[in-house]
Amino acid sequence: NKQGLAGTLFYLASHAVIKSTLFLAAGAIIAATGKKKVSELSGIGRKMPLTMAAFTIGSLGLIGLPLFSGFVGKWYLLLGSIETGKPLPTVVVIAGSILCATYLLPVIRRAYFEPAPDTTNADWQDPQDPGFSQKLALILLAAIVVLLGVVPGPLLELAKRAAAELLLLQ
Repeated sequence: NKQGLAGTLFYLASHAVIKSTLFLAAGAIIAATGKKKVSELSGIGRKMPLTMAAFTIGSLGLIGLPLFSGFVGKWYLLLGSIETGKPLPTVVVIAGSILCATYLLPVIRRAYFEPAPDTTNADWQDPQDPGFSQKLALILLAAIVVLLGVVPGPLLELAKRAAAELLLLQ
């Protein structure tokens, strides 16, 4: 149906921006710290505040919380599922959000709410946010995740028009 397809198209675009944000932030953290395990990232939110803010915004978007772009796409997917009377897509969307929360929220908790290791420890570099161009990319991507969540209208209308056209092709 049109609602579900529009939600899928919106979410497709949203997901691309969200994942770009998350991968760029994760790459910046790995480049600055040399660490790849979540258990090694305690306190990184205080050491790399802009990077972790972008990671947090991307995470909340992927989980599908209101005010973030992921919510809008998931909402329309749910509406489409309810409209057709088929509960399975609703269950899948909700389960996906729960799964995302299960693996992303612990990263955020550790980054902001656990103490950073002693920087005199030779195993821990003193990480900093990346250079200007990467900061700019993180800011723009995170801003798009929020903007599409708060003002989804233009992209959502485009997704609805595309959905209507695609449904005519059937």
